[in-house]
Amino acid sequence: MHVDELGPPDAAAVVVLVHGVGFGPDTFDAVARRLVTRSLQVRVVTRPGYAAGAPPAATLPRTLPSFQEQVSMLASVVTDAAAHASHGRPVTLAGCSGGATLALAAVLALRPAAGVAAAVLHEPLVGPAAPTLHAAITANAARLAPPPRSGGEPASFAARVPHRNGGDVPHPRSGSEPASFAARVPHRNGGGGGADVGVADFLEGMVGPDSWRALSPEVRRDVLVHAPFVRAEVPGFVAFAPTDLEAATPTTRIVTTVGRTSGPARQEVADVLAAAGAEVVPIDGAGHLVQLEQPKAWADVVAGVALGDVAEGLPS
Repeated sequence: MHVDELGPPDAAAVVVLVHGVGFGPDTFDAVARRLVTRSLQVRVVTRPGYAAGAPPAATLPRTLPSFQEQVSMLASVVTDAAAHASHGRPVTLAGCSGGATLALAAVLALRPAAGVAAAVLHEPLVGPAAPTLHAAITANAARLAPPPRSGGEPASFAARVPHRNGGDVPHPRSGSEPASFAARVPHRNGGGGGADVGVADFLEGMVGPDSWRALSPEVRRDVLVHAPFVRAEVPGFVAFAPTDLEAATPTTRIVTTVGRTSGPARQEVADVLAAAGAEVVPIDGAGHLVQLEQPKAWADVVAGVALGDVAEGLPS
């Protein structure tokens, strides 16, 4: 994992930002800028596969660390941030979507969470504890089409991601992405065709059709550049199934944010975390992609948690 450090070295607190699946560290640009204006030091994590010069798709999944390996890597980033923070400054771990899932797993792995004062999690996966979302994500992952070129995830991928209880959960939208989709998502270096329709369809189901369609063509193009890594990563995220969520909250303040426009399945996750002792903060005008939809509002929640400023950071 690569880490970029922003903001004053003598800041009052440190925030570690971790991105999710498909959506890279650049999607945190506005959030990071806002946090720096709040006099926080920000450490933006770039996960394996999302940096320039990432290994070619033909080497996947052999060259990509597993979910558990990335959890260990993130835990090391956090403990390093805590060790180098002057005057015992607190470290807050914050993530969105898959980044929130990794952050939650890291907090559980670090228990008692050495150096982690708080975690802000936007709509993570919590496995079968939230059955509606778990079933839908599992079914969508199983429907990922074979990769459009050799060297990617093998066609047997669906067989390795079983449906919950062997059942079949309807896709959030009928059918797959229309054939014209590739023409609407150009390659990074220009040109029209060749977009990974299977991954695009999966990501649209994950973030929600409205959030996906609201993305600019440039953002969707950049997201789909990571399509081979999405295919390689998804099984590990789907398999994450924490069984001891309550164990994290006595030592780490857990705040989970949920978009006001997100569906009931995402609210179910917030309810599960609330039952384990987490605080729930709804974000107006946001869905699953809060870092792009409402970056200022989410950054202010993160800053409020990092600085211990409940009145300003958390809406009443």
